[in-house]
Amino acid sequence: MSSTSGLFVFVVLLLPLIGRGIPNPVGLRWLILHGDRPMPTDVEKRAQQIGLYIPLLQVTLMAGASWLLLGRIIQRTRLIGLIADGWRSMILYGAIAGGCWLVINGGLLFILRRDTVRLGRNAFVQQPVAFSVALSLCAALAEEMWRCACLIALAAMGSGISVVLTAVIFGLGHRGGPGRLVSMTFLGLYLGSIFVTTLSLLAIVTSHAVVNIGTLWMVRITYRRALASHFTHK
Repeated sequence: MSSTSGLFVFVVLLLPLIGRGIPNPVGLRWLILHGDRPMPTDVEKRAQQIGLYIPLLQVTLMAGASWLLLGRIIQRTRLIGLIADGWRSMILYGAIAGGCWLVINGGLLFILRRDTVRLGRNAFVQQPVAFSVALSLCAALAEEMWRCACLIALAAMGSGISVVLTAVIFGLGHRGGPGRLVSMTFLGLYLGSIFVTTLSLLAIVTSHAVVNIGTLWMVRITYRRALASHFTHK
């Protein structure tokens, strides 16, 4: 691999961390003009609305760079095979794998965590269902294209090392506390293992999409039940 190609792979590998650093333009402008003064309600609301589209920009960058990397390191016929080979069975495999993750991780999430109301108040969760689902699906596609590209590019390091490395970067690329870091890192290990086993992009995209949509649904349902219980016993 040439030094230019190596640098390109390195940049793509770090895209989740680079994307995490994309500033909110409204918040950045306020910080420059007014320092740490509290934002007025209308400005804060506008910043939150703009902030919802920053992840969309991040996943677009990840998808584009990953597609370019895939095109450079493997033949077009193999690229098509990552999606088309046995597509029915790979969709089923991915859906079952995603469902298994939801049962295990989702159960632990709502048994161990007591901050369901805080999760439900997240600006992303509060958006219309169509918007949240669409962004969740886009994120699943872009992030798994990224994982697929990185795992193939780093294959010479060995599947174990490449899966662990991409999983750690995947975990660090998601905002949240230590619990979310651990959860996302383990999800990265899980999805990376699925790809190494199946060599199917479609399988891990399907699995990730099931996890995203299922988690979104569980948070919404549990949040509404928590609110209903709060007002019932108030």
